[in-house]
Amino acid sequence: MPPRRGSGLARRTLASAGGGKSKAQRSAADLERLAAKIAENPTDTRNIVAELQHTQKNAREAFQSWRKEHTVFLISSGVILGATIFGTGLYIFLEKYPSAIEAFVVEKAVRAFDGSLSFRAKMRVYQGLPEPNLPDFETVFMRAIEEALQQGEKSDAKVSISAGDLLHGWADQVEAAISKAESTVFLAAKTLMRSRLVEEAQELDTLEERVEALREIFPASVERNQAISAQVDAHLAKSDKYVPAHLMERLRPQHPETSANVLTSILIGAIAFFPGPVNKLIHFLDQPAIESEHERAIVIKEIVDDLNITAQQQDLGASAASGKDATPVQTPSLRRRPTGRRLLEDAGILQTALEKTLSKMKQLFDDLTPAMKTFVLTQALNTTISNLQNMPRVGGVSPYDLYVRAIENDLIGPLRRDARITEDMLKEVKHIFLAMPGDLQTRVLLTALRHPLARIPLDEASPEAQAELVRDLLSSGGVVAIKLAQMLAEHPRMPEDFQKMLGDLRDKNGPMPTTEYWWQIPSSVRSTISHIGPCLGTGSVKQANAAIFEDGSKYAVVVLRAQVEDEALSSIGALQTSDELGSVATRLGRLVYGEFNLFNEGEVLNEFASTLIGQHPLFHVVRVRHHSPKCLIEEIASGTSVANVLERPQRGQSAQQQRRRVFDMLVEYHRTVMAAFIKDGVIHSDIHLGNANFYKDIETGKEEFILFDVGQFDRIGLPDTKALLWTLASLATDEYRVLLRSVALAHLASTSSLRDKSFSEKDEKKELHRRLDEAYGEAIALNADGESPDKRTAYMLLLRAAENRGINVPAGAFSVAKMIDGIVSQQERYDLPLVVDDEIEHFLRKHMTWGELVGIGARQFHIL
Repeated sequence: MPPRRGSGLARRTLASAGGGKSKAQRSAADLERLAAKIAENPTDTRNIVAELQHTQKNAREAFQSWRKEHTVFLISSGVILGATIFGTGLYIFLEKYPSAIEAFVVEKAVRAFDGSLSFRAKMRVYQGLPEPNLPDFETVFMRAIEEALQQGEKSDAKVSISAGDLLHGWADQVEAAISKAESTVFLAAKTLMRSRLVEEAQELDTLEERVEALREIFPASVERNQAISAQVDAHLAKSDKYVPAHLMERLRPQHPETSANVLTSILIGAIAFFPGPVNKLIHFLDQPAIESEHERAIVIKEIVDDLNITAQQQDLGASAASGKDATPVQTPSLRRRPTGRRLLEDAGILQTALEKTLSKMKQLFDDLTPAMKTFVLTQALNTTISNLQNMPRVGGVSPYDLYVRAIENDLIGPLRRDARITEDMLKEVKHIFLAMPGDLQTRVLLTALRHPLARIPLDEASPEAQAELVRDLLSSGGVVAIKLAQMLAEHPRMPEDFQKMLGDLRDKNGPMPTTEYWWQIPSSVRSTISHIGPCLGTGSVKQANAAIFEDGSKYAVVVLRAQVEDEALSSIGALQTSDELGSVATRLGRLVYGEFNLFNEGEVLNEFASTLIGQHPLFHVVRVRHHSPKCLIEEIASGTSVANVLERPQRGQSAQQQRRRVFDMLVEYHRTVMAAFIKDGVIHSDIHLGNANFYKDIETGKEEFILFDVGQFDRIGLPDTKALLWTLASLATDEYRVLLRSVALAHLASTSSLRDKSFSEKDEKKELHRRLDEAYGEAIALNADGESPDKRTAYMLLLRAAENRGINVPAGAFSVAKMIDGIVSQQERYDLPLVVDDEIEHFLRKHMTWGELVGIGARQFHIL
């Protein structure tokens, strides 16, 4: 062991050295004294060195022991410190260069996508790339409006804002949204990958593979709905192709529909919240693509000029109403701009602000498919209508007023060209239209805006063209509008071309997508179906598709169209607000609501099969397998529509012979319909040729009409039948109106009644006869041209005059008119033999009493 003296020296030396370490510097004198001391005592020096080495060894061992005990702590501290430094650096880098990071990630993903050899590998890369996080653009536009409103007068619920400010603010919002979307590399990459994946998915072998791939590629959206529906419908369009039920069960469409494309969503919001006449914007977007920049600039200038004129009128109107100059409310993005009035005075400034935005919107719209264009306009206009009350006033004029002006210009304006449509009628049309639900308003208004006949010059608007426009507008209005049109066709004062067009009006809507149709079938019925087939027919209320059931049988499955009941309820409610048409709303409701019960339709088919028509060897009524309120399963009507056989060009001798054969069968059909009415009181009022197929059995050569939609036929008793037939016969000619009038009125009086029950039984008969005689006289009175009304017109005038006098006419009176009018119109159209008058005369001669015969003879003798 070293001597203690050395140990004390060592401690003193270490202490001195340690003290020196704590100072900024050591003096030269201290160093000299230490050197001299070591030289004087060499033994102590060796002891000091040995003790130092021993101390260092102990220190190292102590440190190693401490480090082992605190290894986890040291590693954790290092990781935390490193992560903090790395995270801070990464955050600073991302804040400073975000696009570089996005570009790096996207470039890496694109390289991996391009390098993938299989569809599945590409899908993994596509799904691994995150979706861009962009805002809801409807919310963006609404927030901009709210900001503008917050700067207005808090006391006024409908704030007046300068049109110029709103137009500039709208252009800024749209331009910023489009620029943001187009500059997002994630969005561009996802869009590119999606389009390439869709192309590859469409080349897959089976329908199931294609559909499943599309479900993976698209998020829940309208694009996915349309892509899958297109694949299913294209598959069904091929001969004898059906879709398995298990696949249909996985294809429930998304509702409400939204777009998976951000730019499409921006386009919808931009149109919906356009602070000007939205009809002008739709006209601009929906016209054919403009290739020339000069032409595009001219068109945009016309829009801007129109907006300027409208805005100036609105500002002047607001100033006049307030008695002072209107002060525009500026949006936050426009605080450094000139006031709205200065902008309006300089159309060039406004054009510069809007030209880029409108051109970009036009480009985006032109890139869409026809189906997506319709979706965009429908969604935008629906949003506009639903937000009219939340939009700020522009120069003192509300957005609702602008919307009414659009209706006046593009819906009422084209109808006003026809002098036969009076201003009172147009006023009623506008009143009813504004009371309709928003989705129906959208459908009708878009039909008007996009209709080619609505843009033709006034001098080229022929009566036929006007009738075609009215037909298409009514068809777009749904089942209630169609039934109303058919009722209006019965009006005796309706122009002849309108009578023909309205009477034959049928729904022009296309079929529901098969993926949507499937979910209209009740689940208990779906579970019995193995495959679904193509659409067999569609109308305003229902649609029929072919289906194969688990037992291998094939039938037509009929279901109600989606939303048709809610649509009808809203439309009937709108009609009830009309002074002119409110009285017919109840009768119209009976017609419409009766078609919603498919159980009753099945009952009618079964009953109709037992009538003279159904028992005739040339006519076959489809058999019913199942009928419930929401679903009807019936035999598939084979063959070709009778209407198509008669209308399509006939080439070759065999085709012409077939057409002549169909004509002969149609004449027999008319005779049988009249016979069923006369003998059994069966009124088959819906004899439209589209509801029957011509079928020829190849094996037996048998030809027949297959009847699959007989409507709601009526059945009346013999007294009612005789009353209606005598009335029709009495109105046939001026001579018969004298000879047969009393007989017809006697039969009418025996089957009619007064709604007023205050009369005694004896007085009621006298009053009823008096009112019927007045109604008859009104019906046969000369018109303004001094001419007698024809039989059809006189009959309808009589029924209406009787109703106006509080008379309940015989059951089936209106249905008989529709039935006979349908027969006569087909006879005239195809130049067929007339059977109605002959059948009526034959029946009356057979059932005429001696008293009636004597009375008629006496009146004829008196005339002579």
